[in-house]
Amino acid sequence: MEFTLFFNGFSSGNLWKFIFLILNFLFLNIIYNKPNKINMFRQVW
Repeated sequence: MEFTLFFNGFSSGNLWKFIFLILNFLFLNIIYNKPNKINMFRQVW
């Protein structure tokens, strides 16, 4: 059931667009907020 839903989204291309948007968002956040991310990482540990 889950595989068929995944395959339908994969064939339609919506899944690829969704993944691409998420990856773009994370990539931009890592580039522009690199010092902030490192500070947050240090605070957590």
